[in-house]
Amino acid sequence: MNLAEICIRRPVFTVMMTMALVVMGLVSYGGLGLDLMPKMDLPIIRIFATLPGGNPEEIETQIAKPIEEACNAVGGIDQITTKCQFGMGQVVVKFQLDKNIDVASQEIRDRISRIMNTFPQGMDSPVVEKIDPDAMPVITLVVSGKMNLRDLTFFARKRIKETLEAIDGVGSIQMVGAREREIHVVLDAMKMGAYNLTVGQVQAALVGQNLEIPGGQVTEGKKEFILRTMGRLIDPRDFANIIVATIGNTVIRAKDIAEIRDTEEEPRTLARLDGVNCLSLVIQKQSGANTVEVIDRIKQRVKELLPSFPEGLTVLPIRDTSEFIKASLHELNGHLILGSTLASLVVMTFMGNAFTGFTLAILLVVGLLVTSFAAKAGLFLFGFVFMIYRGNWVSTIIAATAIPVSLIATFFLMRLMGFTLNNMSMLGLTLAVGIVIDDAIVVLENIFRHMEEKGSGAVKAASEGTAEIYMAVMATSLSLMIIFVPIAFMQGIIGRLLNNFGLTIAFSILISIFVSFTLTPMLCSRFFQYRFARGSGRSKEGGFYSAIDGLYGLALRFSMRHRWIIVLSAVACLLSVYFLKNWIRTDFIPADDTSEMIVNFRADEGSSLDGTSDLMKDLEDKVRTLPWVIHIFGSIGEGAGTGANEGAIYVQLADIRKRTLTQFEIMQQARDLLKPYAKYRVAVSPASSWGGGEMST
Repeated sequence: MNLAEICIRRPVFTVMMTMALVVMGLVSYGGLGLDLMPKMDLPIIRIFATLPGGNPEEIETQIAKPIEEACNAVGGIDQITTKCQFGMGQVVVKFQLDKNIDVASQEIRDRISRIMNTFPQGMDSPVVEKIDPDAMPVITLVVSGKMNLRDLTFFARKRIKETLEAIDGVGSIQMVGAREREIHVVLDAMKMGAYNLTVGQVQAALVGQNLEIPGGQVTEGKKEFILRTMGRLIDPRDFANIIVATIGNTVIRAKDIAEIRDTEEEPRTLARLDGVNCLSLVIQKQSGANTVEVIDRIKQRVKELLPSFPEGLTVLPIRDTSEFIKASLHELNGHLILGSTLASLVVMTFMGNAFTGFTLAILLVVGLLVTSFAAKAGLFLFGFVFMIYRGNWVSTIIAATAIPVSLIATFFLMRLMGFTLNNMSMLGLTLAVGIVIDDAIVVLENIFRHMEEKGSGAVKAASEGTAEIYMAVMATSLSLMIIFVPIAFMQGIIGRLLNNFGLTIAFSILISIFVSFTLTPMLCSRFFQYRFARGSGRSKEGGFYSAIDGLYGLALRFSMRHRWIIVLSAVACLLSVYFLKNWIRTDFIPADDTSEMIVNFRADEGSSLDGTSDLMKDLEDKVRTLPWVIHIFGSIGEGAGTGANEGAIYVQLADIRKRTLTQFEIMQQARDLLKPYAKYRVAVSPASSWGGGEMST
């Protein structure tokens, strides 16, 4: 007794077993994350070091070179790239793809810790971090209001940044364009010379008289008290009274030799939205977190905070990667449903009534083309009534049941493997629609053949028909799995990208085999009566089948009589690939029209923030003349290791449904428009939605 016979005799057991798969799939579906692309761990480490006031040559010789030499001792390195600029240095170490990124980062930290004592005094401890595309910025919040940037920075840090950092899934938040409060002590060289004082003495006095240190503890009976010295200055005016030195009986205070200014720190970043200076919060998610859920939580939290904000203060989400992810997956879901429906209609056409199937297919296509909701609803209602009245649809339902059962159960295996709902996995599910129904159709057709040609009853035909083609169906399905499983184990970045795609299809095929040997024969034995299958009892004598059979017969007879023509045609088709491939463009990932583009630029070395800002303003004015531009957001110094001479302009375009030009046509116009600025390395590219943002290295 095989599995199919057990399921035929135990229909309740079969239904419960199938429903268990469906329920586990539905539960797993709620736990699957939403992302644009699969998670990939790229073996790239970035070492970031800062030396306040250091020039690029000093940073290269005293910091970057020792770090490079230390990293060279680590195995598996593919490439080392170094970037030095004023006050900071960055070393990017790219490892071979088979290198474990966690082990590599720990080895790098160990090597750098051994040379810490060789670094120049005043240098901050180097920061070693993994470059993870899955933990990149996912949304930017632009904060603007009537207050000045200094007050706006304080408000945004206390009321927005610190609140959002507590949200589950938020990794870090960078404030671009911030103006933090800072006390400046402007020394008077003439007065210092008169008192014979040095800058070091003033610095030591400022540090020594503006700090808090632990005071220990005091025990009194059964109580214990913690002591703390309150030495930190609170009022900026107190800095003027700091004692710098005592000469004889004269006390020299800071106000005697310097001017104390309550002002802002020297700006190193800048943010501007539509030509108006603002403050931006660049939010990065944690690795592995659900991109869409994290952004939805951020938006909801900002919405809750808005009523308590001062009048005139606005928070505008910009560079929101969740919008494109939702739109992309929504489109794939639509294609998945459309593919399932069309596959069912094809089954109805060939296994039930050709006229009914063709009519419903035409109604479906027309319904997709019309824009009126009333027209769509009317066509749907007419199609449903027409199918009930004209359709011979029991066989269609039995075969089509394999599609939802197989796809929903696949979600369970995807959850076990840690996959997300992304373009690759959803593409696999969409492609699997036409595959998972094949096994059910083959089993059902053979069961019907037993009923029509041998006159067997439904139960006997289901048992004998399934057993007869058991190995053939198994061999066919496993041969399909053999095609897709190796894709999941390809080497390199391509293999990691296609891992979700290959395994998702393999999982769905595996479950479809199970469904075709359990649920399909059981349903046929209970509901597949002879009059429901073909209606006339002479299925092979029908006009539709006879027409197809006649055309196939003509093609087959021609092929057998002209074998060399068929062989040579096949060889010619195979050889044409060599010539036709040169006409096809190659790319890593197809570019999508996301209604967003980025203009990156780099001013001359040594350019100040003001100089870079003037250049960015010129570029913004040029970009603003392009058609269909909604928002222009410019930023300077955004991202770790980015200097004051590097900037980017984010351009948000109108929705694709409203534009008459594609994003790529507008990008080409932008390139032509910005050709006079070629010396500033201006590059126009699509805004990256993969992983949530651009990867700065």
